[in-house]
Amino acid sequence: MKKRLIISLILVSFFVGIMTFTTAANFTGDDILTKIYTVRDAKSLKLMARMELYDSNDDKLEYELKWISKNAKIDKSLIKLLAPDDLEGTTFLTKSKEGTSKEMYIYLSALDSLREISDSQQNNSFLKTDFTYNDLAILNRQNYERDYRGVILKETNQKYLLQIIPINADIEYNYGKMWVTKKNWYPVKIKFYDENSKLYKVLTNKQIKKVNGYWIAKQIVMKNYQKGSKTILYLDEIDYDQKIDNQLFRESKLSTINR
Repeated sequence: MKKRLIISLILVSFFVGIMTFTTAANFTGDDILTKIYTVRDAKSLKLMARMELYDSNDDKLEYELKWISKNAKIDKSLIKLLAPDDLEGTTFLTKSKEGTSKEMYIYLSALDSLREISDSQQNNSFLKTDFTYNDLAILNRQNYERDYRGVILKETNQKYLLQIIPINADIEYNYGKMWVTKKNWYPVKIKFYDENSKLYKVLTNKQIKKVNGYWIAKQIVMKNYQKGSKTILYLDEIDYDQKIDNQLFRESKLSTINR
């Protein structure tokens, strides 16, 4: 992991060195990652979601969940499973503060057990989906700037193409290519590559709509090209800037939410 991190940082320096040009607005790749994050400055977000998991044989598994987040000095996000019955009540909690590592916890309702997710485990699959825990934590506010450096590879009138390189050695991706629309600063597609530079996963944001003044993808697809599986996340009942009690995000409360 340390060797891969060193190589990644060398790649960042290399690309920054040979691509010293700036855009018309004088943006760098890192500036664009920051912009993606900062334009989503809603105080809170509530939504309902459905996850469809398809394996390589196209067999389907479905989850229903509630997603609540509150953004301040510490960004907090909570995902609670509503279905299937054997996972109902399972809850995933993330807390992110600038300059510190993410805190992640999962409450397993079937075992009545609360577990902290270590830095290395944050890049494991979330409940057998094609999303890692860290993928889902980033999706809350599209906060790629925390874990990646960005380098502009190409610019058109409508989009930027970035190379994103992990600065966190535990991230399972070697690097990615991200397409960002200028109209709304939304990443429409990200291709992730493994340590052998082979295509690993592709994340596609679809049905990007403006809700209460904020752009959001109502359908998110993560496809694993090496396993032949995919996970589709459908978002509904989206509501921004509502008052949310901080008590919801206390680890000790996870077993009692909506009980």
